[in-house]
Amino acid sequence: MVSGVKNTLYNTITTIVLVMFGLSTSIMIARVLGPSDKGVFNFFVIIVSISISVFQFGFGAGSLYSISSEKFKIKEVFLTSLITTFFIGFLTSSIIVLFFWLEWIPIFSKNIKTNKFILLMILPIIESMYRVVVQLLTGSSLFGIVNRVNLLNAGLFLMLLLALYIVNRFTLEFVLFVYLFQRTIVFIGFLTVVIIKIRPVVDVNLKYANFCFSYGLKSWVGNISNQANAKMDQVLIGFFLTSGALGVYNVGYSIINYLETGFTGFHKVFFNKVAQFKDEKLRLSFFLQMHRIMLVICVFISIAMALLSKYFIVVIYGNDYADSYYVILILLVGVIPYFSTRRMVQKFFSAKGQPFTASMIEIVTSVSGLLLYVVLIPYYGMLGAASATSIAFLIGTVYALIMFMKNESSVTFTDFFVLKFEDFLYFKKVIKRVKGVK
Repeated sequence: MVSGVKNTLYNTITTIVLVMFGLSTSIMIARVLGPSDKGVFNFFVIIVSISISVFQFGFGAGSLYSISSEKFKIKEVFLTSLITTFFIGFLTSSIIVLFFWLEWIPIFSKNIKTNKFILLMILPIIESMYRVVVQLLTGSSLFGIVNRVNLLNAGLFLMLLLALYIVNRFTLEFVLFVYLFQRTIVFIGFLTVVIIKIRPVVDVNLKYANFCFSYGLKSWVGNISNQANAKMDQVLIGFFLTSGALGVYNVGYSIINYLETGFTGFHKVFFNKVAQFKDEKLRLSFFLQMHRIMLVICVFISIAMALLSKYFIVVIYGNDYADSYYVILILLVGVIPYFSTRRMVQKFFSAKGQPFTASMIEIVTSVSGLLLYVVLIPYYGMLGAASATSIAFLIGTVYALIMFMKNESSVTFTDFFVLKFEDFLYFKKVIKRVKGVK
């Protein structure tokens, strides 16, 4: 209990600092580059992220589960993970470059020179290996290292952007290369520290690789769907609309995303905790209590965001991004049940070793979203994208609840949604433990 509270507390503190760094970075890029170049930068980061998820074929999810469920030891599979994800990153880079040459991604070909773009394709290789190291450490509950590296990533990028501004070199190309430089330097340092700490075995564990792909393929479509749920609206805006529209939409989406980021520290610990339960009744009871508490917290935070974000956007980002407020209001309708209920139900199934069920929740959400995006974005632009996202999130949440009730037929509506006296006692106990954390 103490360990879980400490991990959640440290993760939450780290998340708050990361939000501050991320917000500062976002404001600087938005203010200096303007909506159009900001849209190109965001599109680049999104395409790299989604592509890695596609071509990992679920390996990352398998590595996280294999370590968190204690089926393998991190030191025995570390090298195998690095080798596998290096080749995954290389494959990803090659395909993105091919698409660039074929001019299938016009937002890149219009704004980034060919030789510069090819050099930038080092990033998918770095990101692919970085992701799996983070997943291995997360599975081992080594959150301290992960948190420090996340802080370094965000802090270093912000400082480098400030340096660009001071020397008057704050252009799209310089920002892209600073991002690549920062990710590369941090990954090299991160890798060195992890190797020194865990002293990995120099061996290729084919049994582990086979397990990761076998488990991961069951959740692969779900992981891709998760990326689609989070980013496909922005991808399609980049294709259907303009980079400027994407820049404005991204501001609203990013502010909403801070709500999810606020729960990240909890979700990391929650997955490991649920996976470690041996008693199914205790697992279920723990899940229901956490869901009730998180739902209430999420609702209160969302109300605050709806009331304050309009003034925040105009004052901090500028009038060019004023329309982002309407994006936020529409997204909040679907985001509350998505972040507080759907995500937790999915984590519950994944931690129980039921990746297919978790994947189906993602698939239903993403398919609904994709169909709605194609219909609404061309006609209603940014607001159509936000509406499609919210509707898809609501559909995904309803499906998640149906699957949960089907698997846990003894659970009632009250068990799931209504706060109980024991929840207040638990929260009071947590507060006392937090005060006692040194």
